[in-house]
Amino acid sequence: LPVVSGSGINTFLTMKLSDGKKFKSSLACLPGGKLEDEVKKSGFDFYNINHFRAPISLYHDIIALIEIVKLLKNKKFDIIHTHNSKAGFIGRLAGKIAGNVKIIHTVHGFAFHPSENFIRRNIFLALEKIAAGWADYLIFISGPLIEWAEKEKLVKCRFEKIYSGIDVQSFKLPDENTKDRIRKKYGLLRENFIIGEVAKLWSGKGHKTIIEAAKILKNKIPELKVVFAGEGYLYDELNELVKEYELSDTVIFTGFIEEVNEITSVMDVAMLISDFEGMGRVILEAMICKTPVIGAAVGGIVDLISDGENGLLVEPANPEMLAEKILYLYNNPDLRSKFIHNASKKIDSEFTAETMVRKINKIYEEITRK
Repeated sequence: LPVVSGSGINTFLTMKLSDGKKFKSSLACLPGGKLEDEVKKSGFDFYNINHFRAPISLYHDIIALIEIVKLLKNKKFDIIHTHNSKAGFIGRLAGKIAGNVKIIHTVHGFAFHPSENFIRRNIFLALEKIAAGWADYLIFISGPLIEWAEKEKLVKCRFEKIYSGIDVQSFKLPDENTKDRIRKKYGLLRENFIIGEVAKLWSGKGHKTIIEAAKILKNKIPELKVVFAGEGYLYDELNELVKEYELSDTVIFTGFIEEVNEITSVMDVAMLISDFEGMGRVILEAMICKTPVIGAAVGGIVDLISDGENGLLVEPANPEMLAEKILYLYNNPDLRSKFIHNASKKIDSEFTAETMVRKINKIYEEITRK
């Protein structure tokens, strides 16, 4: 899809930072959105897959498959690199049908997660097992994803763990005037203790847990403010919960924000309290913004946060534990400074975009030599 999500950012950075003398990159997806604009602005070819839709649709999915097969055959690509579950299935199948193309798939997560109902979960798992045999190489963005894939017998080719990288050089840190503008826009004050999460307002992202933690903390941190940056179908339900807990003066919904670094930079603590995450790019972005982090000890988040060293880990769906950790950081500003320092070192050593792209380019070279 043409959205600037984690997989979209990974794809664009790989195109942008790859060795242009060795690899000519193009993007194929549903047209529309900022990702298409960025790709075209950077001089790359963009191909419309007009039937590539998010919801499952037998009609649109078959037409999208045909569109991709035709593209692969007409343009004679050497590699098709797919991302995400649905796009990964259709793209891998297209590569298999087209032939004479190497297939690389990056696993950002799986659609058969526990929060799905039994029937859908098992259908998605069956489809993933079928698609697993079509890839020539798998890339996983975190260690726990590899463990999950191996447990479900989804690894049938060579694979490597490559963390999603952050383009640190292009990451704009807002100055104090910008921060003041953001605070004013959302009714925040410098003396507020601001905690928040940047995530779609979807189930599984921990928003309810954060609201319940805020209810516990309301009288313990009088200057507390909670910021939710994102939009989604849970807005009405979450807003009703906020009213029920009498937190309307505490919780702020910003809606969709394009420059998430600006809102993250004014937070005193950034959180990602998901039920599961393939990695959790917003954690890394918060680290670059010099914002201390708390994350749920699930999925790839545990690869990013070393508990007590560069952030804190909590159990998902445990508002009491989350409230305790927030209060701990509130009362220990020196610890927050320590986390910021250690997080910066971890970014530089493991999570730069250059490191990610260098490793991906190495796979491109290896796979096209065979």
